[in-house]
Amino acid sequence: MLPESATVLHGNPRAPVPIFTGFLHPDVYDKNFKYLKERISDDATGHRPTPLFPILISKRLTANAFDDVMSEYQIIDKPKFVALLEAQYALSLVDHAGDPARWAMVNAILALALRVKIAPGSEQTLRAFPCSFYRNAVAVLPELILQRSNLLAVQALQAMAVYARETQDYQAFAMLASNALHLLELLGPLHLSSHQGLNEEDRRQYANAYVITQVFKKVTNAR
Repeated sequence: MLPESATVLHGNPRAPVPIFTGFLHPDVYDKNFKYLKERISDDATGHRPTPLFPILISKRLTANAFDDVMSEYQIIDKPKFVALLEAQYALSLVDHAGDPARWAMVNAILALALRVKIAPGSEQTLRAFPCSFYRNAVAVLPELILQRSNLLAVQALQAMAVYARETQDYQAFAMLASNALHLLELLGPLHLSSHQGLNEEDRRQYANAYVITQVFKKVTNAR
């Protein structure tokens, strides 16, 4: 008989993963790991979003990996990302709930954080997990591009571009980076013509986004 703390995954494949400690219990971990990989594979085949991990796992992942994720490109501040994460979890674990930019950002950063925490030599075994969240982000790409431009959409595209570059998908990197630049250029006149309502932090984030897009442009042109 399993201890009360052990939790076996079963039933509805759309249901969220149970609590962190129960999921990792030695008596059930192998079974849960196999179930998760099968669910992710099914989601990829059926083009369905992969449900987010429980918020306790995502918050712990953010706490332990966020600084490493942002070590090269300061796309978004940690407090702002945590606020986006909590807002997404309050509404849905399986879709953007009316805000594709937030959904894309949350999934892209979680994908990057998972890559940071995967031990060398385990990439092939565990790559399905970050890939599934990256696919979640990519799935709303048309909405990011077609909706009214906003800074969060630019930042989400930049986070997705970083993931594509780290996985050596340079074609995707170039596409995502160029779309981030295009959205930012669309925002430019609006941003410059009206500074009212923009505080110092807003201006800093806009400036930072411009710097990152220019770096991406140089990387793309160098290939």
